[in-house]
Amino acid sequence: MFLHSREIIHGGLDFNSIVVDSHFNAKTIITTTAYRARHSTHGAKAKVEDVFHVGLLLYRMITGREAEFNKEGQLIGGPSPYLRISEEGLKLAKFMLTKSVR
Repeated sequence: MFLHSREIIHGGLDFNSIVVDSHFNAKTIITTTAYRARHSTHGAKAKVEDVFHVGLLLYRMITGREAEFNKEGQLIGGPSPYLRISEEGLKLAKFMLTKSVR
């Protein structure tokens, strides 16, 4: 939200584009196309795409799995039943992903 309030869009964040320094401060180094929202292939960059990227990261951190989508863009699959996960965090990640792909 801070970056968006200054009209800055950070692009395709993924796990490979975030580096943590010796003080555990996160740094972004480069973005990739693998984590782009569906609409970005048409040249659109928007705040909703940033929400999508953070949703992908959050989903993977909580579930230990990459988010997968069906042909209609709906999130499929879920976390391993053997993991103790934050239901609130998972709900937020799913909201961020479904809100973005519509």
